Amino acid sequence: MGKLVRYLLYFFGFLVLLIIAAVILVPRFVDPNDFKPQIVNLVKDKTGRDIKIEGDIKLSVFPWIGISLGKVELNDLPAFGNQQLLAVDGADVKVKLLPLLSKEVELDRVSLDGLKLNLVKLPNGSANWETLTSKENNASEPIETPAETPKSSDTADADITDKAGSGLAALSIAGLSLNNAQISYDDQATPQKVVIDQLNLNIDEVSFGNPIPFDAEFIASVSDPQLNDRMKVSGQLTLNEAMDQFTIDKLELNTDVEGSVVQQGKVQIDLSSSQIKFDKNTMSVELPSGVKFNINGKGGQLPAVFNASLQLPKASISNQFSQFDLGALDLTAQLEGEAVKQGKVNINLNSSAIKFNQKTFSAHLPSGLKLDINGGGGELPEKFNASLQLPSISIANQDKFDLGQLSLNAHAQGEQFPGGKIDAQLTTKVSGDLAKQLVSLSDIQLNAADLVIKGQLTGNKIIDAPEFKGQLTLDELNAKKLANDFGISLPEMQDPNALSKLAFSSELFISKQAARLKNLNIRLDDSQLQGQLAVNDFETQAITFNLKLDKIDLDRYMPPKSKQVEKKADRSATEKVQTQAAAGSDSDTTAASANEIIPIETIRKLNLNGKLVINEALVNGLKAKNVQFSVKGKDGLVDARPSIGKFYQGSINAGVVVNAKQQTPTLKINNRIANIAIEPLLKELMEKTYISGTANMGTNLSASGATEQTIISTLNGDITANFLDGAIYGINIPKMIRDGLSTLQGKAVDKSATNKTDFSELNMVSKINNGVVTTEKLELKSPLIRILGKGKLDLNTKKLEYRTRVKLVDTLKGQGGNSPTDLTGIPIPLLITGTLDNIRYELDTKAAMQEALKTKVGKQAEEKAKVLIEKNKAKVMDKINKKLGDKLGSDLEKGAGELLKGLF
Repeated sequence: MGKLVRYLLYFFGFLVLLIIAAVILVPRFVDPNDFKPQIVNLVKDKTGRDIKIEGDIKLSVFPWIGISLGKVELNDLPAFGNQQLLAVDGADVKVKLLPLLSKEVELDRVSLDGLKLNLVKLPNGSANWETLTSKENNASEPIETPAETPKSSDTADADITDKAGSGLAALSIAGLSLNNAQISYDDQATPQKVVIDQLNLNIDEVSFGNPIPFDAEFIASVSDPQLNDRMKVSGQLTLNEAMDQFTIDKLELNTDVEGSVVQQGKVQIDLSSSQIKFDKNTMSVELPSGVKFNINGKGGQLPAVFNASLQLPKASISNQFSQFDLGALDLTAQLEGEAVKQGKVNINLNSSAIKFNQKTFSAHLPSGLKLDINGGGGELPEKFNASLQLPSISIANQDKFDLGQLSLNAHAQGEQFPGGKIDAQLTTKVSGDLAKQLVSLSDIQLNAADLVIKGQLTGNKIIDAPEFKGQLTLDELNAKKLANDFGISLPEMQDPNALSKLAFSSELFISKQAARLKNLNIRLDDSQLQGQLAVNDFETQAITFNLKLDKIDLDRYMPPKSKQVEKKADRSATEKVQTQAAAGSDSDTTAASANEIIPIETIRKLNLNGKLVINEALVNGLKAKNVQFSVKGKDGLVDARPSIGKFYQGSINAGVVVNAKQQTPTLKINNRIANIAIEPLLKELMEKTYISGTANMGTNLSASGATEQTIISTLNGDITANFLDGAIYGINIPKMIRDGLSTLQGKAVDKSATNKTDFSELNMVSKINNGVVTTEKLELKSPLIRILGKGKLDLNTKKLEYRTRVKLVDTLKGQGGNSPTDLTGIPIPLLITGTLDNIRYELDTKAAMQEALKTKVGKQAEEKAKVLIEKNKAKVMDKINKKLGDKLGSDLEKGAGELLKGLF
């Protein structure tokens, strides 16, 4: 027994000496740098990559087994760009030797300097980190993991026993340092690139069951959307030995975000929590003291300077991450800048405890939530506040939800409101079904000043493609007073009671693409509009309508007549200045633009198809019945067809086509006027009349351009006009004849006759060429006279010249007085000249008198010659030629004397 003990002592002594010798001799006689070639070859053989070891390799054995490395680089495969896959400037790892004999791991502080890790994923899906296990693996051949051979139950039990037996008795790490590291991830399939740079990580002494302080900071950048983020995080981590439970205490996270994702501004985010507990076995998270979250942003193109704070007093996630229990939520935010019209807005959101179950997709807020908003300044009202309340919120059966009675109250103060303030209230019941993507808003009621809107809406496809339909009504109100209540200034109108009654009702449909009003009913004062109106495509602005208006008096809504006169004078002065400017400039672009009467750009954007019917209308005193207006417009081509079934005892049918597809638009106009009583029409339209009778007219015109000047200068086509049983005012042609004769007689002119020319029929046929109206046939018929003539009217200069001849078909007893002489059949020249604003008439009665005298004297001479010839045929035949001239002169003098004697 003694020998055995002695031998054992010898053995352990030898073992101790051997260990001491190894500790002393191995570092002295074994140089790990001698093995660099073998290491390079081994890495090449196992990974297919080249490794470069520049620094020295240092070993230590006792009391720490450790290794220290200098600079090391591992290159990537050619398929991934031959860049560095992994590189370090230095690394140091040490583990205490003796505790290993007791299955205890005690690591000294692990440090890694200048780590660079470049991860690449190619478009075909292969990644460089997947090819590290074998040199045969490459980017075009992703690794296939061999199927594991099924193990028997005995083998499995043995593995479990081995793992249990090989468990660590204790783990202790003095700390971990990661200095100035860089990690990049390049996903070429997306494509997306993420880089974490200037990464510094420090972890203090690590041991199970004890708090482990840690802190880290880095800069992260993302390519799409472009983002730069500087982040800092710190806290204390506690792990159990099984590493299935951990706690983070005193968590602090700070991040500054810049880039396009925040519109080139800067957003700062701070998050803090006293404690976070995680249990892997139950898959649960608990925040007993909740979490606090702050965010603020400014600069760049951010629409507002904002600051927000979110607080949760406590929160927990349990039952395999399916059950969420959140405490009362408190969110506050402040906004300033463009998004809030340069004013200031404060937001506060409070909710009761929130319970949510992910498995059943159910949620419940027993006390609902409340949202308060207040602010003012800038372009906002001086002061305002709004409050939104939901008394209770529940989501059940995975999809159905009920938000209860929503209530919104708002109050605003400012100079723009009459009395300096305004109040509004909105209430509605909200419920729905998420699985069916349905939502219902029932019992909607909005009250604001005198505005009362009621209705209901149903939403469909609310997640994929939201669309809503329902019914809305507006209770009757005084529209003028409402406009004043909302600070809207309305122009002065002829009728002070205009806009005193307004009511609205309609079926409504609206989606992202379109909006439609069906069974539309609008009552405005004494008018009622019914029908349908739709925007079938917001993108193309496709509008359709089919509307019917019972009656409308537009004069009620026109400016007072005194204002109209002022506006007309201002407009005339403006047009005069524009005309002078255009005449004195080589370029008429500015003047043309100012005088544009066809809105080219608006027409090019039109996508319109509709019809409007008006039973009765009054415009500028003009009365019309059965008015119809249909229009089609698309791609720069507009076709409008207005018509009036009953208009001053007649009718009007018109067609206007505007083609703005080309740079210079073209215009076509076709009008048919039938049986219009022209005199009352002109009196209402122009407050004076130039002509009376029954009018029938037809036009077939074309032009190009967008301004009045260019349209007139390019106007071409035909005009036919026929007037029956009327009169031309401003001229009395029979009186002009009598006045001329009276002047020749030396008598006083008759001033009692009416200044008009009656006619039974007036016809005109004209052609227009570049704004010049050429009338080849102008014919007037009356019981007294006939007028035939032709002439021109230049619409460019408004100058006219018509040469006509007037013939009497009866004595001048009509239209006043007896006939002093007989000019029947004698053509009297009538010259019409001047401008449209100042027409001049010139009747040449002297020429008519001379023609009449010639005619009468000629007849008398002929009769006397016949008598002489009969009595003295044989004797005087040889003298006739000589005597005839003298006799004609004598008879002419005698006849003229008789005629003048009769005249006087």
